[in-house]
Amino acid sequence: DLVSATAGNCLLVVGFSLETLALTTVGGPSRRREALFGALALAGILAWLGLARAANTRVAWASLGTLVLFGTAAACLLREAAGSRLRGAVGLLYLAFCGSLALRAVTAFRAELLSSLGLPFGEPLLFALSPTSWGLDEDLPQLLAAAPLLEAALSATVRPVLLLASGEGEGRSSFEARSSRCSLARVAVRTLFVPGEAYPLLVRSADVGISLHRPALGLDPPMKVADLLAGGAPVLELRDGPAPASLVVSGTNGEVFFDAASLAAELVRLASDPAALGRLRAGVVREGETFCEAWAAEAGPALLGGVR
Repeated sequence: DLVSATAGNCLLVVGFSLETLALTTVGGPSRRREALFGALALAGILAWLGLARAANTRVAWASLGTLVLFGTAAACLLREAAGSRLRGAVGLLYLAFCGSLALRAVTAFRAELLSSLGLPFGEPLLFALSPTSWGLDEDLPQLLAAAPLLEAALSATVRPVLLLASGEGEGRSSFEARSSRCSLARVAVRTLFVPGEAYPLLVRSADVGISLHRPALGLDPPMKVADLLAGGAPVLELRDGPAPASLVVSGTNGEVFFDAASLAAELVRLASDPAALGRLRAGVVREGETFCEAWAAEAGPALLGGVR
């Protein structure tokens, strides 16, 4: 099965590459596009062979490889849409297809992730992700303290909750020793480390993010908040002292908490009210800033000055 899946996926990627190349070179051959789509096909195949370990991760990486091919084709077609309505229509169709591929990749990755964690419950659940470097500036004990409070407040009709601390660092082993003693029926505390290329998928798979960062002297904003919001996850942010300006707008793209009890209360609310979680996730999209917008507002003027 693995051999046939490998051969089938390689042929599929090559076929998609030829299809997108043909549609984007209707006006005449282009060596640059031939090289571009050939390189994308090769990169997709190598990523699938090197990173896909289980069935669901194979689906995820195959979907991402296909998304890159069709997303690039869509960009080429829409760029030239002024000269052909058909090209514009196909470009929009490819964009819609890319959206379905992104959803498929995240869904497959999440399914594989949850099956690997040995949870005492399955979907539907609330997946709360806390990215961490396990440093002293992060109050991970708050996560452990919130777990039994959360367990006591969750009724049988409310979705169970997964609390996942992701990352690598010196404090991880002591946290795992303490979390292993947390034997709860409707709350699971787990740790995980994923390679950099899988981190965006991990963030996209989460329902909500948790920031337990305690800024030194209130000056250093946590990068994890930007990561989570960029991945579409609203953020529950710890604020119990001096804090820098934050990207989290309470009630819009996240909420703030002050201790384990208020963290547990927010998680109970989101687990029991999917509509409230949906409003926060929609708020992440509304408050979000695209790369181009951020470049024009911040990076461009700082790096280029008056250069045009």
